[in-house]
Amino acid sequence: MSLVRKNIPLYFMSGILLVYGFIVSTGVLLPVLQDLKSHKAMDLMVTMSYILGAIGLVGAIVNSIRAPQKSILDRFFLEPLAGILLLLILAMAIRWYLEPLVKIMSTSLVPILGFK
Repeated sequence: MSLVRKNIPLYFMSGILLVYGFIVSTGVLLPVLQDLKSHKAMDLMVTMSYILGAIGLVGAIVNSIRAPQKSILDRFFLEPLAGILLLLILAMAIRWYLEPLVKIMSTSLVPILGFK
C-alpha cells in the first residue's frame, strides 16, 4: 500500500477546510451566518480554515513522501494529525452552526414547553 493511500483522509479533510475557507471568504454563506448570528466570527472561520487546511496538507505531503519513523515528530504530530484535524473540524462546526441552531430552537420552543 502506497503512503499516499494511507493519507487520503488527511488530504480530504485539508481540502474541505481550504474550500470552506474560500467559500466563507467570498461571502456566499453570509445569509446563513446572519440567521444563525455567527457572522461576526467570519474572519476567524476563514483564518482557522486556511491555517488548519495548510497544516493538514503539509502534514499529508510529508507523510506521503517520507517513510514513517519512530521520532518524536512522527509520534506526536504526524501520525495523529488526521485525528486532531477531525476534532477541530467538529469543534468548529458545533461552535458556529450547531450551538446557534440549538439556541434558536430553544427560544422557539418556550411557548410550547413553558421554560427555556
